[in-house]
This record gives sequence, C-alpha cells and structure tokens, in this order.
Amino acid sequence: MKYTSVGLHKIAQSLEEFSNLHESNTNVSSIRTSLERYEIQLHEIIEDMEAHLKELGETDGFSRFRITGLNQLAETVQKRIRQLQNPSNCQTAKYITFDFTNLCGFGCSVHQLTACLHMAFERERVLVLKKHSPGDIFREWLKQNTIPLSEKCSYEDLNDKTDIIECPLKAYIPSDKDWIPNVLPKDVAEKLIYLHEAPYAWFAGQLTAYVLRPNLHLSQLINESLSEFRRSDHPVVGVHIRRTDKLIREAQSHDLEEYMKHVDDYFNSFENITPLLKPEIYNSNGYNWNNHRKDIGRFTHRNRSVYLTTDEPSLFNQFNTNYPDYILYGSQRRSVSAGIQNRRSIDSMNNAFTDTLALSETDFLVCTFSSNICRLAYELMQTRHEKLGDASQLVKSLDNVHHSEDFSKVKFEVLIPDLRAGLNYGDLVESKGNYWNGFSSNSLMWRNDGWSVDGQQKLSSVKQRNSFDVPAYKFRPELKITYFIW
Repeated sequence: MKYTSVGLHKIAQSLEEFSNLHESNTNVSSIRTSLERYEIQLHEIIEDMEAHLKELGETDGFSRFRITGLNQLAETVQKRIRQLQNPSNCQTAKYITFDFTNLCGFGCSVHQLTACLHMAFERERVLVLKKHSPGDIFREWLKQNTIPLSEKCSYEDLNDKTDIIECPLKAYIPSDKDWIPNVLPKDVAEKLIYLHEAPYAWFAGQLTAYVLRPNLHLSQLINESLSEFRRSDHPVVGVHIRRTDKLIREAQSHDLEEYMKHVDDYFNSFENITPLLKPEIYNSNGYNWNNHRKDIGRFTHRNRSVYLTTDEPSLFNQFNTNYPDYILYGSQRRSVSAGIQNRRSIDSMNNAFTDTLALSETDFLVCTFSSNICRLAYELMQTRHEKLGDASQLVKSLDNVHHSEDFSKVKFEVLIPDLRAGLNYGDLVESKGNYWNGFSSNSLMWRNDGWSVDGQQKLSSVKQRNSFDVPAYKFRPELKITYFIW
C-alpha cells in the first residue's frame, strides 16, 4: 500500500507540473485534486492498519517474543565472534589478513572491514590487520579508539605461516562467494528470518557493532558530545544529507525539503497512530497504561525533533530558518570536519563515528542509501532490539535500497506472482534498476520448478532474459544460507 501511495504522489506531482503550464485546463486540475484526496485516504488506511498491527503484536505477545529472540541471537553471534577472534592458541590458529590499500572515507572503510570479518567468520579464521602504513588514518583511528579485533592475536603471530588468506577489496569479491552478500549462518537463519524483516541488515549490524566497539577514551568523548541528545525524552528523526564529492558520480543532490517531507510524514503518522492504541491491550499484557500515556505525549507537534548530520555546514542555518518549530540536534562543527579538506584526520573520524552512532539511536532515519554512513547507521539501528524490536522499516532512503552496490551479486525471489510478466512464486529475477515510483526493472533468470521431497527448491535456468517492469513489493532479496559451524 505504501508503494501505491508513492505512485499516487508521483502522478499528482506530474499533473501539478502539467497544470502549472496549462492553467486553464480544469480537467487536469480536477484529476489532480482527486488523486491528492485518494492519497490522503490511503495514508489514513495505512496508519489505521499499522495501529491495529501494533495492537496485535502486543495482544498475542509477539512483540516481546521478538525482542527476547533477537537479544538471544545477538548474544549468540557476539559470543561466536569473540571466540573466533580470540583462539586458545594464536600460534596454531588460521588467519585472514587485510591491508587498507583503498583509502576511502570512514563509512566505506568500516564496511570493508566488516566484509572481511564476515569472510573470517564463515571460514572460521582469525581476522588480523597488517601493519599500517604512514597516511592510513583510519587504521590509526582504530588503534587509538576501538577495542582490537583480537585481544590475543596480532600480525606478528603469522610468522612462517603459509596458509594465510588475503581478504580482497569489497568491490572485487567474486559473485560466486558464499559469504557475501545476503548470507546468513545456517544456525541463526531460520529463527532470524522469522523475527526480522531484513535479516542480512541485522547480521551486518552485529558485525559492525563488534568492529566499532569503542574504548574508554572514545566512549567518554561520545557521552560528552551526545549528552543533550541522549537526554531527550521525545522521538527524534535522524537526517543524514551527503553532499560534496558524493555528488560527482555516485549520487544526486536532494533538497532539505525532500528530507523533511518524510520527517513530517513520520511525526504525522505517529500522532495519528499512538492515541488509537487501547488501554486494555497494554494492561492485559503486563504493560503500564499510564506510562503509555506519557508515550502519547511524546508525539505532540511541539516536540518534533531532528538529529541532523551533513558534510554541508550551511544546512544547519537553513534548517533553523525554514523549520523553527523543530528542535534541532547535531553539530555544525562536526559538519565542518566532514568536509573534503578535513576528512582524513583522527578528529574527523571521531566526529563521523559520533554522528553515525547518534543517527542509529534515533527513532527513524531519512537519508540516502548511496551513502555508507546512512547504511552504517541503519545497520547499527538493527541492534537496538529492546527499544525498537525489528527496526527494518524505520528508514526512508531517497535513492538506493540497502547495499544496492551488491545487486550484481544478489538475486530477487518472487513473493507475489505477476501474470503479465509471467512470474510465478519462487522464481528468481535479476534487478536492472529501481524507478522509485513503486516499480523496478527486472529480468527472469531462474524458473521455479517446484520442490523436492527433502524441501529443496528445483530451479531451471532461463535462456531468454527479457526485461520487464513489475511492482517492487512483489520481490525480496534471495537469502543464501551457509554452513557456519557454531
């Protein structure tokens, strides 16, 4: 339904542009007015359904079951990473190494490192970094501010070893490798898929959380920087606006107003949904309705808040001018340090991590998934089970979908058949692009021929791969399961 709402909004916008050019065309104006009315009605239906779904989750106890289950899975994954990274004997352990030869930005470097940790996790090896070379600021930042990947083993333990595996740069990882992307450990996959709508983003968040464990020095710095923001007792939407070098070839510019439309939609929705929740739903499940009434008070217009991060400092002044009713969190000083000329410094990376962490601690994200920082914040947000449960839907990306750079290696599974395109349940397609109007371009690659007796799907390759446009909600990324040993 949300895709349909987006489609209606796009049509209404196009008609508005047309009617502005042809002011005397009353028919176009009438159609546009009707579409806008339908769009409002559709939003109301969506809000009502979300309220009832939330009630249902509280009524049958699934919301608490989900939180407990995700917490248990997180403990299992973190324990396994610690065991693999800290073997009983570093001399006999097997290793994967990585050297930061690709001097990219903070978010890019973190994603590269988590990809290597994913590889080490799957191969049951210890990930260690080679000795850093002069000018490798990110490696120096890790050394100064985070807990080491291994607290027992180091690069010096690799002397005379011949079975070392080099982790490749993420961009050059072959598409046939089992450990990237959208790959889950077999022992976790079944339960995780049941509990979380974006299981790979959740697993990526667990890897990232391990890599970015701050030491005492960085923890104190973060607590000081975010003290006012963390004291907030009302919802905050995180907004990340990437400009500067990202616009040269990787992304297009979006005005502040585009981001704020989705911020307003979020607050409007919650102001409408929260009062619909009934006292008996909470009281019957051990919740305190009086506390919930306080939650309702959090969603008043006067408490609308945004945490803004950007590499364009002037946006802070623009925000204060255009949105004076909003409470604004964030730091213009940290924004200055994100500029191209300042980015390769320890101070800038401290600021980047602080802002990324703050974004992950908000209640909803509006950003562009073409940015590593946006994706990083979204992944870390998935680790906040106690507050958010499944946070997979608490984001609005203005451009790409999550990890679209891996789409050459990802296939999409058909969930809802499409007769016009000849797609059946279980078919696998390749995504050619997303139009951001509710449709995507795809080509059929594998036809579902049913399932074997042991439950394995039988697929046959399709020779003629014609492209077709189909509503995007009919697909989900194919999840691969690999045999991690636990």
